Amino acid sequence: MDLHQLAATLKAQILTKGRPGARQPDRVVASDRVSELLQLAGGDTLLLSAIPAAQLLRIAELMDAPAICVIGDSPAGERLIATARGRGIALLFRNGSVAEHLEQTGDPAPPDGKARNGGSV
Repeated sequence: MDLHQLAATLKAQILTKGRPGARQPDRVVASDRVSELLQLAGGDTLLLSAIPAAQLLRIAELMDAPAICVIGDSPAGERLIATARGRGIALLFRNGSVAEHLEQTGDPAPPDGKARNGGSV
């Protein structure tokens, strides 16, 4: 699935497209827990989270994830967009919360209210 199809599926806005020719994400990991993102991320993953965008970008770099989707009330700032662009990481933005995303995709959050990992795109 290409980035535009993925953005449409996630109901997200593309802020940067990432590196030309970079691998497209095959799966989405959605969580507000850094430990889950680190455990489940890889070179085929789009990370979707409401954790601070700069931290999410660092996780993507560490795990070679080609794309991130920041969830929240307002899009990432210009500095973060420029950083993602410079590092070749696709950056998307979606209003709402990870729990809302999981509910919309049929994968509700567990009873503790914390989001958990998603699955294939």
